[in-house]
Amino acid sequence: MPPRARHCHKDPPTAGPAPGLARHGRSSRRHSAHSSLPPLDAPSSRSTDTPTASWWSDYSDIIAAPFAQYLGHESAADTIRAYHPSLIPGLLQTTDYIRALYDAAGANPNAQKNIDLRSARQERIYRESDGTQVSMIVDEAALRRLIGGAAVMRNQLSFIKQMATSQRITLRALPFAAGAHDSLDSSFLLLGFQDDEDVLYVAGPNGVLTNRDNREMVARYQECFEDLTDKSLSEEATISLIDELLEQLRDS
Repeated sequence: MPPRARHCHKDPPTAGPAPGLARHGRSSRRHSAHSSLPPLDAPSSRSTDTPTASWWSDYSDIIAAPFAQYLGHESAADTIRAYHPSLIPGLLQTTDYIRALYDAAGANPNAQKNIDLRSARQERIYRESDGTQVSMIVDEAALRRLIGGAAVMRNQLSFIKQMATSQRITLRALPFAAGAHDSLDSSFLLLGFQDDEDVLYVAGPNGVLTNRDNREMVARYQECFEDLTDKSLSEEATISLIDELLEQLRDS
């Protein structure tokens, strides 16, 4: 098998003009990620056009236009593939884990509303057994990082294990032994649609970007996800690692 191209983060969100989502009459947007929190990665309706009456309208006061655009795409997606280099991906975070991230970032009057929005996204994604197919790669660093203390991480890891063993998601851990790879400084999601092209969402040090029309960039991230999958533990070995970490937390 020829080596894959592994350049998924070489075009950061702020490098050059962002191609527009022309077929939807919208341009790709760039905006800064607030504080140290991961951008809330979000859902839409089963169509790639954002509906006029959106389920997230109750949160419109805390949602910027680019994120509302992403919410539309995510809710419409048939598949979601995601990787984060340092945190549990947003769609797998427990409420206490999210709250600990906000607490670390300092006072935020909208923290609870953002937490509620994340929870609402998760409920919509996971409530149907035949709904969106979710594949997550979780970095070993994220599994070991003690966000919120031992009790919070026990609950977080238990939730991840429950989701994986109930076959609600496909979960693989990227071990430290995988070494250097091409997405160490950025998280990304690929939203897949049965009858349409993938949508890419990238979050890095310079902000975030939603992209569909730059097919070369999307293809690089598709290849990057395959490369990370190849480097990751099997699903069974991932559960074994989580069990090992849970045992350590019980003893702490």
